[in-house]
Amino acid sequence: MKRIILIPSGREDRMSILMIYINRLIVENLVDEVHLWMFPRNESDFNWIKTLETEKIIIMYPTVNNDSIQKDKTEWEYNKHYDARQDEMFAHYSDEKYAECFFIKMDDDIVWIDFQEVFNLWAFCEGNDNFSVITPIVVNNPNLKNLIFTEHYPEKAGLISSCVENGIEFLTYDKQLVESPYYGNDTHFRFLVGPDRFKKVFAISNPDQLEGSNENLKYLDSRYFCINFICFEHNVFKEIKKYMVENKAQFNDEFFISTQLPSITKKPNILLNRVGASHLSYNQQDSGMFIESLLYMYKIKAEPIKVR
Repeated sequence: MKRIILIPSGREDRMSILMIYINRLIVENLVDEVHLWMFPRNESDFNWIKTLETEKIIIMYPTVNNDSIQKDKTEWEYNKHYDARQDEMFAHYSDEKYAECFFIKMDDDIVWIDFQEVFNLWAFCEGNDNFSVITPIVVNNPNLKNLIFTEHYPEKAGLISSCVENGIEFLTYDKQLVESPYYGNDTHFRFLVGPDRFKKVFAISNPDQLEGSNENLKYLDSRYFCINFICFEHNVFKEIKKYMVENKAQFNDEFFISTQLPSITKKPNILLNRVGASHLSYNQQDSGMFIESLLYMYKIKAEPIKVR
């Protein structure tokens, strides 16, 4: 099995923190290849991304509608064909040469990773075939158990609720969780100040025994699923490409994975009940969040694991 990390790349101020974790994952042999898809927002980011290429870190240059991002290109429009470039990224991995691969797709603003949970994800993939996609709990993601809001925000516990259909528990949540800078700031600061207590909320008795225990994994609500830190296997990309060809429309990744994929594969999307990563912010949160302060704190947190 080859283990590949995919990153739509990338904003240097945020992704420079992520690359500290990526380089450590490579050194610890927890990933075989890292594919950086060139989605720059400006010329500075474009030039910075090019400096990251190594034997195991491969830069992928999308080509859409003859609008190539070439290695020497310095002018482009960030929004031009952006969705189509992302479609190309997903479709690329439907090729049979990736049949024996598992993937973790990370956004460029993942600013903390638990290495043990990366190991757990790969191990889960190797030992199970009854899932569509899988993710751990991610800081500042709405895919959280009601427990976090019962524990940390008791007055807002109702923002996440659950219902059961055909024996499967679905999680639902209010859009405040992706639009509110307050919850973004507060969740990050609670995690940064007390990470052990934060993670303990989701602790399970035996993290090595995932099968057969409803306390160790949850089926996600099919109505919405954030995918900024998510694990796939090859067949998921084949279904994505098939869907894009048949529908001849722009591919909405979160919509398809949330509402279409489980019914196509007859396999659930799975949330592991452990904190595995931290996602900085959604676009709707940025203007009201303490981005610079949070980036500074996450840089300090990452310093001890830098590859020297």
